[in-house]
Amino acid sequence: MDARYGDRKRQVIVALRDWLPALASELTTPDLWAESEGVFGILGSELRQNEPIAEATREAFGQDLDEIKEDFESRYRENREAIIAIRREIDQLREASKRLGLSDLKRFAASAVVTLGVEHGSQLASDWLVKVLPLLQRIPELPASIVT
Repeated sequence: MDARYGDRKRQVIVALRDWLPALASELTTPDLWAESEGVFGILGSELRQNEPIAEATREAFGQDLDEIKEDFESRYRENREAIIAIRREIDQLREASKRLGLSDLKRFAASAVVTLGVEHGSQLASDWLVKVLPLLQRIPELPASIVT
């Protein structure tokens, strides 16, 4: 009877050892669905027309994008592919701000979350959400740099 109890105990310990890393991963992985609720709130609550972005606002937006790019380059300096992806997304966002209205620009920036997440993982996509989308939410009142 004791031998069976010992075998069962070992099985439980092995199962726990296999399960704990998976649990740790679940607890430490960012919840992009929860973070993206804010994105969909930004996009869904956009009731005004897709108005063009004023040139002065675009210039201030471009300066803030430069600061965000520098922050990403510092944070991801060990990951060359991530830096290339961020530069690409920021350059595309800057160009899009010249031809898209505010609503479309927000949708364009939100689509980068998916691209970055698929190509480079949830942490980079989460960082993009935290940095870029609040900036877009404040575009109508963007007379000067707002990135801190």
